[in-house]
Amino acid sequence: MIITRPCLTALCALAFTATSHAALVTDRVEFAQYTDPTRHSGAVTTLVFDDILGTPAFPLNFFGTHRSGPRLFVGGLSFSGATPGFSDDAYIASNAANTGYYDVDGSSASLICGRRTCTIALPDDVNLFGADYRLDRLRDDSLPPAAETLAVLYRDGTRESFTIAGDRTRRFFGIVDLDREIEQIVFTNTAAPAGSFQPYPVFDNVVFGRVAPVPEPGSIALMAAGGVLLFLVEARRRRHR
Repeated sequence: MIITRPCLTALCALAFTATSHAALVTDRVEFAQYTDPTRHSGAVTTLVFDDILGTPAFPLNFFGTHRSGPRLFVGGLSFSGATPGFSDDAYIASNAANTGYYDVDGSSASLICGRRTCTIALPDDVNLFGADYRLDRLRDDSLPPAAETLAVLYRDGTRESFTIAGDRTRRFFGIVDLDREIEQIVFTNTAAPAGSFQPYPVFDNVVFGRVAPVPEPGSIALMAAGGVLLFLVEARRRRHR
């Protein structure tokens, strides 16, 4: 015999409102709500490349940069860039050694990743990623702005694409999905070449981790009330067997 149970209003409402979907966030202040402990629980990591470059794990080379082969591993993330003629186009660069050329936010170091594409592989259990970035070599006013695209691959095999409108200002982008884990982000630069050089993205202040919404007090009260009602319904059903 199949026993069907009533869907209590409070619990059903909570189930529907908890559903979320992927979002592209282009403002750091808006993105910060997902890392606010009063609104979301979980743990996030922030990578500030100023604190990394020049340490024993990431020593500077002659040009004031750190390279580590086809992939650059930093803080659990993997960066790999694709640029014609380069086999290891993902590296951390010193702004001081390059007179601020790679600057994103007035800091001393940033991460550069691929003039054509940059692939960022994330560790398990990550549903949030964000970073300050800009396209280098686009400070030339004679070059038209160009949009960049983000392909996001999730661990359940699904895939989504987003577009960031082109301009020449310093920017921020974040990807948040409260239901799915993000496996990989592919950043594709469609900007026109500057002379013989293709512009490339520069990243800093990278934030990633796992978060979940903290229930509002009203939702907690609804859950408690729904739990009591469910208990009473079950108790009455047992008495009438």
